[in-house]
Amino acid sequence: MRKIIGLLCLLLLSITACKSTKSSSKSAAWQKEKIIKGKWKLQNVSFSPQGKYEAMFYGDTPLECIQGSQWEFIPNNNTCSYKVNTSKCNSIGTKNFIFSLPQNEATTTQGIVLKPKEQDKTSSRGYRSDLIELNSNEMVWNQSIYADGQPVTITMNFIR
Repeated sequence: MRKIIGLLCLLLLSITACKSTKSSSKSAAWQKEKIIKGKWKLQNVSFSPQGKYEAMFYGDTPLECIQGSQWEFIPNNNTCSYKVNTSKCNSIGTKNFIFSLPQNEATTTQGIVLKPKEQDKTSSRGYRSDLIELNSNEMVWNQSIYADGQPVTITMNFIR
């Protein structure tokens, strides 16, 4: 009888421990959504290794147009948008996305995924970056790509 009671207590303890882990990861995701909410300015875009790259962001926005752009994140419906602010880029207009903040299980880094809102619902096209830093005043994304056969890291620095 003692063995049965002991096993039941052990089972109950393990269920409680698993439930606690799940709720804490949901809580951490909620905290990140709370911090990311609002308006941000993309202050700087840099490349490592340094060099001059012909980069198009999110399918159709050149580097000179995305740098200095204004971003807004609305977590309650997982939408975000950015608007370029230079006179030579006005034809680009506002771009709308659906965003998510998935945890990358392989590297234990937080990710940010942007999917164009205008695309077909069945499309899986999107843009994934690593969310390196997120606090109330600063956000930093890294994205790894290949340029000229070499790995390149794009770093995007946002400020409030």
